[in-house]
Amino acid sequence: MADTPSLAIDPICGMKVDPQKAISAEKEGKRFYFCCVHCRDRFLASPSTRTSANEPIQVVSLGIPSKKTNSNNPSSTTLPTVTAPTKSCCGGGHSSSEAVIPSDDKAYFCPMCPGQESDSPGYCKICGMALERNPNFVDASLDEAAERSELNLRRKVIVACTLAGIVSLLAMLPMIGIPLERWLSIRTLAVVQALLTTPILIIAWPYWQSGFGAIRQGSANMFTLIGLGTWSAYLLSLIALLFPHWLPPQLHSHQHAPIYFESAAVIVALVLLGQWLEGTARKKTNSDLEKLVSMLPKVAHRIDRESIVDIPPLELVQGDLALVKPGETVPADGILEKGNADLDESLLTGESKTVAKFPGDRVIAGTINHASVIHVRVTSSGKASTLSRIIQSVAQAQRSRAPIQDLVDRVTTYFVPAVILIACLAASAWWIFGPEPRGTYAFLAGLSVLVIACPCALGLATPMSIIVGVGRAAREGFLVRDAKVFQKLTEIDTLVMDKTGTITEGKPQVVAWQLTESQDPFKTDKRFSILQLTASLEQASEHPLAQAIVHWAREEKVELLTPKDVEVVAGCGTQGIVAEKTIAVGKPQWILEKTTSKKDPNWPTSEKHPKASSVVLVSVDHEIVARCLLADQPRSKASETIAALSKLGLQLELLSGDAKEAVQEIAAQVGITNFRGEVTPDEKKARILQLKSSHHKVAMMGDGVNDAPALAAADVGISLATGTDLANQASDISLLEGDIKRTLAAIRLSRQVVSNIRQNLMLGLLYNLLALPIAAGLLYPWTGWLLSPMLAAAAMAASSLSVVANALRLRYQK
Repeated sequence: MADTPSLAIDPICGMKVDPQKAISAEKEGKRFYFCCVHCRDRFLASPSTRTSANEPIQVVSLGIPSKKTNSNNPSSTTLPTVTAPTKSCCGGGHSSSEAVIPSDDKAYFCPMCPGQESDSPGYCKICGMALERNPNFVDASLDEAAERSELNLRRKVIVACTLAGIVSLLAMLPMIGIPLERWLSIRTLAVVQALLTTPILIIAWPYWQSGFGAIRQGSANMFTLIGLGTWSAYLLSLIALLFPHWLPPQLHSHQHAPIYFESAAVIVALVLLGQWLEGTARKKTNSDLEKLVSMLPKVAHRIDRESIVDIPPLELVQGDLALVKPGETVPADGILEKGNADLDESLLTGESKTVAKFPGDRVIAGTINHASVIHVRVTSSGKASTLSRIIQSVAQAQRSRAPIQDLVDRVTTYFVPAVILIACLAASAWWIFGPEPRGTYAFLAGLSVLVIACPCALGLATPMSIIVGVGRAAREGFLVRDAKVFQKLTEIDTLVMDKTGTITEGKPQVVAWQLTESQDPFKTDKRFSILQLTASLEQASEHPLAQAIVHWAREEKVELLTPKDVEVVAGCGTQGIVAEKTIAVGKPQWILEKTTSKKDPNWPTSEKHPKASSVVLVSVDHEIVARCLLADQPRSKASETIAALSKLGLQLELLSGDAKEAVQEIAAQVGITNFRGEVTPDEKKARILQLKSSHHKVAMMGDGVNDAPALAAADVGISLATGTDLANQASDISLLEGDIKRTLAAIRLSRQVVSNIRQNLMLGLLYNLLALPIAAGLLYPWTGWLLSPMLAAAAMAASSLSVVANALRLRYQK
């Protein structure tokens, strides 16, 4: 549905607003419209009308359909489109596709509510959740500030619990027969309780700002309920202490006006204790991300001619030569130039064994050198390094939202008003039908309902599981781009796979190099001159077959030339000009179409055609002159992974652009019965769409440029991080170091994450379904059970902790 033309877009949060009703402001000679005062003030405080990270982001699609486009519409893959995602108001709900993206200039933000940010730790004014660290905000003093904040909260807990304990003793000891009134009058005891309770409420002032500030935003949260209950108890007690004659007789108990200072004090103390314990538990959910950050070394050794200079790793630039000693961490991505290395890549790939590296091999920042001194030529460092991209990807995925969260948001929108209504109904019922003193029972019932109700448990259910799940995924060797992938992956029933570089090692080797009979195949100089032209052109292609030809030519000491006017045709081959000759290298069918004869020439019959080979033809000036036969091997444990995926109930298909015989051979080796060879990129995409139109949920796994359209068209795209950038950009999951067995791990973890979310939601809902009736006194007529406000506060804190603890199980679940 098209947007109404009269709507304007809030430049801060991106929400569509009605100019006739919205708040407006003028800046740089132009009028802007906002959803709330917060967005307006923040916009006016920004240096220009372009608002850095929070400006509505434009997504440009150039030929490869993104996950937000309609992959069923073929035109969406050919026409560039520009879309601006709609964000909700910072005080409203969220869309399922929305991830809260914090700005770069605030240290803390709420992952649930857009626009709720702060320079210091605190609580969201909308939902009441503790603000989280902003990974985009780089400040060395931030960790110290976080530690000070945690220490401050710990001190508040100690003070509040100590004072609340004294207040409770003063209130409870007379009830168990200890006659404190012999030494202190009842009024004096009440005064002491008031004096000790007041600082506890002052200590918790940030919670009251969050709870009652949410009301000003047209919302409510957990602290709204707790604030209503706590301050009702405190103010009623003050009135009873200072002006007892103001209260009706129905509220008096044993000829005395009611005093509930102990309830207010204990409730706040338990809330503080619960928040501190919850914060401690939440810190563990980010430990995987912290491990990744800790992998970066403190110092890098840059080789400057004859000297070695110690510098921060972020100061390394492309082309620098870095020295890495045994036991040290590689400071930047690069190419091993000197020395042999045994690198520990466990925190990046999940594998505990070391990986042997030789000159010419790629090395990754954050891996540990266990062998000799090595020299690394830097290819990328800082934010461009693999480790930095992984850290950013993990942080962004942890801030994203699963679709199931929308249901939770809709429930919690009505939760607080419903609880207030239940509290009023419970109080009214006790006032009308309850035993004497009716007023006291009515007040306690309403107070217990307000305190025990906890939307926080429901609010934590999904994000806690997502945060732990994304961190666990990175530890297991694969990156999840968005939280919704977990939910979508559990629905997959069909897995389509590419062959080269996916099922196989992706490192094919040349097993035969043949010239046509007309080219005199036994003339050595002719063979090598054609190989020189072929390998020179193939330098421009990233395809594994092309790289195999180049590698073989270099082994044969062939000097490579510089090609011109190179064009890489995805799924077909490469063409260009080398030494003033028109060269084309690629699939037989594609090469035949480009030649004048249109038919395959005669080839020598003395050489045996190897099994599982891919065939590449070479034409020079539109005449076929040679063919190259290449063989590839299945990845280790590929057959075991295929068997395990089949046991999960997945339908498996192998689609490859290679020769049918090669695809058939590999399929037989790994145990796939449904396969097709000589498939073009468009045919791969068409097969994906065909399966989806038959109501299948499809995942696609591949690594090449020719896989990108199919990866984007699938419900879930799975790429190998060792593949091309285009394939990785079109996918939802990246498998580090190109190991397909991590696909199995991704599916299993997704099922565990979604199951964990459902368990958390069940815990939160079950808690409220059981706790609210008991707190309201519904069971009193049959069991005599009543729940005191203090026990209600303890139960409320326990519910949030149970959700966090259950989410933490994902870190260790097998």
